[in-house]
Amino acid sequence: MTDPCVPTTPLTAAVLSAGGWSQTAHLPALLSDPGCQVVAVSSPDPVARQRIGQLPGMPPPVADWRAALAREPDVVVVSSPPAAHLDMATAALRRGADVLVEKPFAPNAAQAAALRDTAAAAGRRLLVGFGWPATPLFAAAGELLASGRLGRIEQLVCHLAVGIGELLSTGPATYTDPEISAGGTLAVSMSHQLGMIDWLLGGIDAETVAAQTFPPPEPAPGAAVRPWIDRHAALTLTRADGGQLVLTSSATLPDRPAPHWRLDIAGSSGQLSLDSGPLTGPSPATASRAATPADAGTPGPADSGTADTAATTDGWLGELRSAVRPVGSVRPVRPQASPQVQPHAQNAVQRHQRPDVRDEPPPVVHQQWLPSAYDPTVPTLALLRAARGAPVPDYLDADRAVTVCALTDAAYRSAATGGRPVRP
Repeated sequence: MTDPCVPTTPLTAAVLSAGGWSQTAHLPALLSDPGCQVVAVSSPDPVARQRIGQLPGMPPPVADWRAALAREPDVVVVSSPPAAHLDMATAALRRGADVLVEKPFAPNAAQAAALRDTAAAAGRRLLVGFGWPATPLFAAAGELLASGRLGRIEQLVCHLAVGIGELLSTGPATYTDPEISAGGTLAVSMSHQLGMIDWLLGGIDAETVAAQTFPPPEPAPGAAVRPWIDRHAALTLTRADGGQLVLTSSATLPDRPAPHWRLDIAGSSGQLSLDSGPLTGPSPATASRAATPADAGTPGPADSGTADTAATTDGWLGELRSAVRPVGSVRPVRPQASPQVQPHAQNAVQRHQRPDVRDEPPPVVHQQWLPSAYDPTVPTLALLRAARGAPVPDYLDADRAVTVCALTDAAYRSAATGGRPVRP
């Protein structure tokens, strides 16, 4: 049997409405696959067409996305603003292509469901650009949650800061016109959080959604609720089992090296804390100091004066600080001997053996320093593998995209009332 991960089956590809993100993510991924030929690229922007046309292996870009689809590609990446996703993706699916749609997946849940249903009727694969779960940082967190060691999830708090503040304030219409962009931070950044948390928990299962934004909305009296350009958002979801999910997202100034995640999960039998790295860009030495076991209350490289190679090898690898302990524990146990840190290609895992002392609280079970940088090629490479017969990773599937769009709709409805809970 042929391994679908090995690019033996020839594929043709098209990228619709290609811009800066396609040059960073989609086109490099497609060109890296020796079995894939890019046969068409469209962009309404003449500057983007000129720039893309200069790339090795690129066909002459066209202005009309319909002309690109006329080349009958096997796979299609839809990289337009959300307002055009329904038309482009529907046309590609009906022509028999497997499709990746960037996020925000759709302007609303109704269009998202229509896309999913069109893909099912056509027998084609439909993916969304939620690639964060593929990073080692979040993959490790996903494994921990899937193991059940945290027990019942009682509370989850997540913050995401992304340096798009200027784009949402003074950027092009693709960011500043909600009729084109589908909204502000709630749609652009918090969609990543909702997709991630839905994947981590195996389903958000929210019964109510309450949201507030800055700036707040100014809806016309009697008008239907429509998204606006919010720069910061706070969201509280109550699950069917009573669990609390609290999400905040900030559009910051463009001074941080990467999006910054902070995630804390309290379970009935354990807890998880995750931090993707420093907030700003200090020197490597400062970054190394921030990513040491001493910050978690255990001895490590910072105490001995040695550098933390996992934090400095490639700049902003980030860190995963995870603690699993029974409820009631107030501090980790110091190990009987100094812990051994084993570096493994940009990743270090430190384990503590529990001393046989009954009156001490349980120790931190494990702490891991793992890469947290986003790999922008993940969704596109998954599209190619899916077109060759591999299963679609569950964090990229269309059902998750529909869930996220429904929750985003509910968040805007709630924020329009000043934060009253609504049902998604």
